[in-house]
Amino acid sequence: MTEILFIVEEVTDGYRARAVGAGISTQGTTREELQRNVRQSVESYFTGKADEAPKVAHLHYVRDETISLARNTAPLSGSGIREKLRGSVLRDLDPYGPAVPPEDWKAAG
Repeated sequence: MTEILFIVEEVTDGYRARAVGAGISTQGTTREELQRNVRQSVESYFTGKADEAPKVAHLHYVRDETISLARNTAPLSGSGIREKLRGSVLRDLDPYGPAVPPEDWKAAG
């Protein structure tokens, strides 16, 4: 094996990564910490199997995003839609949240 792929998800306290096809998972509060932990986890997993150890680790970052699909509906109030979505993938001040503020969704649709 020359490469290994990790699927990385953003969680409340940082990042969580799991390897595809190998029983390796780790986490870190920052990207730098996650990278160090991935290196350490891969080294530990392949201890004694140097000929099988990958030379490269790919970190594939995934994220959830919420977009409005509503068209020709009553205006959505900013607080109303946020209350309905609170606890879902939409978080206040989410850098990956909708590009258009909820109060403008009707105009954007």
